[in-house]
Amino acid sequence: MDEQHSRRWVELGHTQANNKSDRRSVFSYFARRIHSRHMLYMMGGLSQVVLGLSVITVAILGLIKPLWISVCLTMAASITVIIGLFVMFTSVSKIYNTKSLLQQAMKRVMKSKN
Repeated sequence: MDEQHSRRWVELGHTQANNKSDRRSVFSYFARRIHSRHMLYMMGGLSQVVLGLSVITVAILGLIKPLWISVCLTMAASITVIIGLFVMFTSVSKIYNTKSLLQQAMKRVMKSKN
């Protein structure tokens, strides 16, 4: 029930943003896209991947002196990168869900009949 309520809130905000056709810019497009939960998950996964790779790079360059700390950080960063990639994959696969395509088609049919 909670998920349906939040989904309605996101759809309501999305339809209100579509009704305001003035001032279309890259920032407004990005702001509209950020309201979906999937986009937030995508940005979180991307930040996990970037930060994990940066920790791995710092550890490989030898900027972290105790070797055992460097090894522990490299292992933790590798796991973080894998989790980030998984989050990105699941968010992309949920965006292009076939059920949502069916729901969108049904909404278009209902709008055209009204």
